[in-house]
Amino acid sequence: MHRLILLSSTYQQSASGASHDPGHWYRGHDWPRSPGLLVDPDNRLHWRWQRRRLDAEEVRDALLDVSGQLDLAMGGSLMQGSNRGYVPGYPNSSYDHYDSRRRSVYLPVIRSDLYRVFQAFDFADPSTPSGERPTTTVAPQALFMMNSKLVLEQTRHLAADLLGRSDQDDTGRVRLAYERAYGRPPTDAETGRALAFVRRIEGLLQREKVAPAERRLRAWQSLCRVILAANEFIHVD
Repeated sequence: MHRLILLSSTYQQSASGASHDPGHWYRGHDWPRSPGLLVDPDNRLHWRWQRRRLDAEEVRDALLDVSGQLDLAMGGSLMQGSNRGYVPGYPNSSYDHYDSRRRSVYLPVIRSDLYRVFQAFDFADPSTPSGERPTTTVAPQALFMMNSKLVLEQTRHLAADLLGRSDQDDTGRVRLAYERAYGRPPTDAETGRALAFVRRIEGLLQREKVAPAERRLRAWQSLCRVILAANEFIHVD
């Protein structure tokens, strides 16, 4: 049944309504719209893919996976600490053992000290029953994808891996970064902008007297942060 669904033309549709009939122009406007959007704007008949953002667990796992750090081992518990040691009011009440590379499904869910990554991306409140998670779009989510410790660590791993590919030139490294993050190769324009960005960051770091090896690593890390901070990374189209 899963194979039948996943291989169906309906499941493999794009989320872009315009992509289904690019020659159809909507009511004289200068942008194309599919007739399906006029007939079924809410997509009740599934004439296109319903674009969705990744859940909190998927965002974390995707960051670890794209950097090559995700541990796919199965089973076991990651809960650490003594009984009630993480409950507010007790010594050392903050639970700080979330730095595992295991999949998010194995992370403990503590009602009084929920993992901050989960909080940022609408994880269900573990204190109350919830039939459906909300999907919010707020500034802290964008700030998380640019500045959080998790993103900084994983983009450094990703940059180091790209630079370690001696069989690739910089153009090839940009292609690998896009394929890992988005599942597609970059356009020529995207490649040009990426390489220009790396050169610009390296120039700024050179003026700050940063060592050449570290300068190059940090420049590529900056590019990786830009790529992963884009909506395309955390949405399924």
